[in-house]
Amino acid sequence: MSVVLWQREAELLVALWNLRYLTRAQMHGLAYRDRSENAAKCRLTVLSTAGILERAETPVGGTAAWRLGRAGRLRLAQLRDGDFPATKPVSPHLLAHLLATNAVFLALASEEWVWSRLPFEWLGSHRAGLPFADTVVPPGGGVGTRRNRLLRPDALVTPRAPGAPRVFLELDRATEAITSTTERTNIRAKLEAYRTFLFGRTPDGRQSWYQAQFPDGRSAEVLFVVPATRGTSRRAASIANAAAELAGLHTLTVRVVTLDDVPAIRSACGLAGGAAPAAKLREVRAPPSIADRRVEATDVEALRRFYAAARSLYRGAPGAREALEMASVQVRALLRRLDPHPTPSSPPVRGVGP
Repeated sequence: MSVVLWQREAELLVALWNLRYLTRAQMHGLAYRDRSENAAKCRLTVLSTAGILERAETPVGGTAAWRLGRAGRLRLAQLRDGDFPATKPVSPHLLAHLLATNAVFLALASEEWVWSRLPFEWLGSHRAGLPFADTVVPPGGGVGTRRNRLLRPDALVTPRAPGAPRVFLELDRATEAITSTTERTNIRAKLEAYRTFLFGRTPDGRQSWYQAQFPDGRSAEVLFVVPATRGTSRRAASIANAAAELAGLHTLTVRVVTLDDVPAIRSACGLAGGAAPAAKLREVRAPPSIADRRVEATDVEALRRFYAAARSLYRGAPGAREALEMASVQVRALLRRLDPHPTPSSPPVRGVGP
């Protein structure tokens, strides 16, 4: 079934390709802010049925999430004239971490829903792998050996305002120890990796690893976002103390904020002001094909639902207006498929939406 996308839905596809996964509530806030929760749910069902979105596998009791489906990637490539390959699926036990990281993105984006108009550049962890190297000395002393490593923050945020620092985002869910005597991942080791990447020298000694990757002269900071729980202040103090213990010739700037403190998150990323106002919604049309003009059984069912919703509205049934609105989306898509080049006597049918 061919689905006519609204402008915000076209931008939602862009966001999903970059963010990988979003919950229904996150998509509601990003693309359907002016719609009811039920209306957004119905519309997302339409997109899922068409293969534009696909539901992710989640742990029992976990929050449901969606990613871009194959039809969605094809539609995005069609609309943006580019290549949008599939991203590697995230394992169910890591999905909650990614969704929390994307909550930080939504806090930064505020009401801006057009990706190209965001006041910052966002690179998720799957695109923010940063190579560097350090030297490992044996416990008993001796000659150190070089070790190639990869720094992978949860996200890399670069404000578009010139001179604002680049922010390495770490979503901390208190699952890692502050320090550890084993090889287990811990906060202190993570901070040491950042210090080496930001200030350690490349083999030629001319610049730091950070300067080699980002020659724009921006300074860099590390931002830890912690959940708002009873132990938040203790966790934040522990992270700050671990950073202070690394103080030396070079100062590593580390900030800690809570996930529910949106103003603090925006300020830490150099975005104290509001986002640009959203543009008026417009429909995005995909070029129709001959195959699109066939009437399928699902089209007949859509017409039946439209007729039933219209009758319910006439009778004053509760919720009938939203049901008619959602049914009209499919009917108008069907009419546009059957008549892709309307004549003056058959004016184009505009998509539902503001």
